[in-house]
Amino acid sequence: MDLKELDLHITNKCVLRCRHCVFSSGERLLPEMSFEKISQLIDDFSVITVRKGTINLFGGEALLRKDIFDIIDKAKEEGLSVGITTNCHVSENLIEKLFKKRIDRLTSDLDGANSETHDWLRNMGGNFNEVIKTLKKSVEKNIYTTVNSVLYKDNINQVIPILELCRTIGVNGLAFYYLTPTGRGRDISDRIIDSRKWMDTKNIVLDWVKKNSPDFSVCWEEAYESIDNSSNTPWRCEKEHKETIFIRCDGEVYSCALLDGAPCSLGNINREKLEKILARRKEKAFSRSNGCPALAFHKYRDLSATDPREHSDNIRLGCPYNYQILNEK
Repeated sequence: MDLKELDLHITNKCVLRCRHCVFSSGERLLPEMSFEKISQLIDDFSVITVRKGTINLFGGEALLRKDIFDIIDKAKEEGLSVGITTNCHVSENLIEKLFKKRIDRLTSDLDGANSETHDWLRNMGGNFNEVIKTLKKSVEKNIYTTVNSVLYKDNINQVIPILELCRTIGVNGLAFYYLTPTGRGRDISDRIIDSRKWMDTKNIVLDWVKKNSPDFSVCWEEAYESIDNSSNTPWRCEKEHKETIFIRCDGEVYSCALLDGAPCSLGNINREKLEKILARRKEKAFSRSNGCPALAFHKYRDLSATDPREHSDNIRLGCPYNYQILNEK
């Protein structure tokens, strides 16, 4: 098996109602796998990866799941590298308890260099300050700390201030992401960056990285690529991609999180073993010939439709879930 990384969406409960949320967390009710099922999944994943795999726990808000710390303990007991993503809008007691656990990574979101742009996208006043506070504490605790930043029309010109803010905080990594019209994001599709602006902004970030040689990694989502410099990295939904898998909180397995809700589940962990489900991946794979099937589904409710993203003669569509490392640390 080539599987190395498990993206585990453990709950869809959330205190926020982020305007771009892929899973419409907090308002869309989804059942959750029992601790016993998750424990068995962790066992199976550990065996497949020979106790060298990576598990990423997120939601919703992962810290709202009552057995979250038992899940972390179980994953660590099985030799896995454990990361958790939090929106930081939870009690200080929960955050402090998390810091006492043996997590390998903490990730949160910084969608702008100020509260105006960040809090608008997160749809919650005060969240920017909570994120900054938690990121600083995480760095102080010597936890590997990373930031995700979703770019849209109102914050696209803040990439340099975001980079500078991350350098000041002392994070270990920053990843810039494309706003996808999935989940609640379909309601703000007018805020999505066009292909030319996306590529121009990437060049601005590259230039900053070359001039500043930051002490943290910088990643850029490959939503678009230059015709002259396009990646051969398999898309998440293609048969050649084998390293990661996404599992929703109700046990449904997809090759990519953006396919959430589409009629292309590989199976359900509540009914079958992970290894058996992974065996279907090749037969249920997609081709990039029409672009991203997930974006086509969320726009037209048709997985075989053409990707709705605009592009030009010298810019081609890329996988909106893969990323390129611009500065590796």
